[in-house]
Amino acid sequence: MHNWFAIAVSALLAASTYLPAAPPAAETVRLAFGAAGAAIPADFVGLSFETKRMLAEPYLQGTAAPPHDVPPRLFSPTDQPLINSFKTLGIHSLRIGGNTADRSTVPLPTTADIDALFAFAKVADTKVIYTLRLNGTAPSDITAPATYIWQHYGKSLSYFEIGNEPDAYFKTYPEFQERFASFLAHLGTIVPDAPCCGPSTTQGHVDWAVGLAKDLPGSHSNLRLMTQHLYPLGDGKKATDPAAAIEALLSPDRHNGYQKLFDRFADPILKQHAAIRIEETNSYYNGGAPNASNTFASALWALDYTHWWAAHGVAGVNFHTSDFFPVTPDQKATWYVAFAATPDRHGYTAKPLAYAIAAFNAAKPSQSIPVQVEPASQTAIAAYATRTEGGDLFLTLINRSHGPTAHSVDVALPTGYVATEALPLIAASVDEQNTVILGGGAINTLGQWAGKPESIAATARPTVPAASATVLRLVEER
Repeated sequence: MHNWFAIAVSALLAASTYLPAAPPAAETVRLAFGAAGAAIPADFVGLSFETKRMLAEPYLQGTAAPPHDVPPRLFSPTDQPLINSFKTLGIHSLRIGGNTADRSTVPLPTTADIDALFAFAKVADTKVIYTLRLNGTAPSDITAPATYIWQHYGKSLSYFEIGNEPDAYFKTYPEFQERFASFLAHLGTIVPDAPCCGPSTTQGHVDWAVGLAKDLPGSHSNLRLMTQHLYPLGDGKKATDPAAAIEALLSPDRHNGYQKLFDRFADPILKQHAAIRIEETNSYYNGGAPNASNTFASALWALDYTHWWAAHGVAGVNFHTSDFFPVTPDQKATWYVAFAATPDRHGYTAKPLAYAIAAFNAAKPSQSIPVQVEPASQTAIAAYATRTEGGDLFLTLINRSHGPTAHSVDVALPTGYVATEALPLIAASVDEQNTVILGGGAINTLGQWAGKPESIAATARPTVPAASATVLRLVEER
């Protein structure tokens, strides 16, 4: 690869070795650790797919005879590249839902479709959040699928989700709550021990999740999780300027927006001692922002976004995705995918989002540790510390500076700690769409990753280059 990009990647790799002789950083920050924070479940970061992708018969809305080149169901226990991709990324939560879960024109999955999905989940070592249709149905309509899944695949089921974005077809919360409660009660009768979740509304009605947390768990013990959909950057169709969309992804103001959302729904729910999961999310809705949601900027955004919510006590996030890029056969945009099927469908091309997920899970986090950054104002760095179940300490540093103001950041670690390993996440630029490097390696189309952490001198002070991230392993000084 003797070209300008090879030179750029080589330079970035060299800049991430944390040698004492590295050039002076344009910004210096000091870090301090707080007391132990929120627990992070092993399945914290997951993926979310449309129900239609588990159907054997290809479905195209408004098309009587779908083209023959539309592939049937995505999930198969023999699709080794897809299985590898899930394992490489560390995906232990697979949510099946989206708009097609509740769309009357979309066929309901057959038992054969369900069998294939759960056979894949078993081999891929992931559990399933399965959406049951709420829109236009009666409680008795879910008896057959719920009973079948629970009897055959209960150990692989995380939750039954009741409906998808019900605020699209119920006008008021009381109307929704009454219908939801009837479905929940019916599930409690036919599958008494099955865990359920909801309401899975759009972010325009986060109050519905707060309402359910207050109104139902006491009398409906099978409601174990509140769920919410979030696309914090808004409508991808309106993000017509890629440069502006990238700026929005990397803006430090993102944290202020997350805090406002947290205060509106997550905090009240957590105060009810209920769990909450953001089980459908991504940067922009309507498939993402063209040439922004598929760039390296989206990887830096997603790594920051995932850590932010983990540090604030939610039970997990599932990035909504697809195996099509940049559009589905029915012309739906999918700029925000984690990986896309190769043209011959014999493998998958990892997109920037996949690298963010892999970087998060590389630290095997089980607990968040608060990090204080000084100076706190106007810094380009986002810093997150986590511990593993075994007690190992990791520090994730994300340098969001880019463009004309791009600069590296010199990081003074908390007193008493040194870094021994680094796992850099880099690309040639924030608008790079193809080649991303994690730990010196890329993820190939078979879902295999050749990267690994690099050893660094304990006397070195970590320097994070502009528009990059790194995961450091820390140990206490002796």
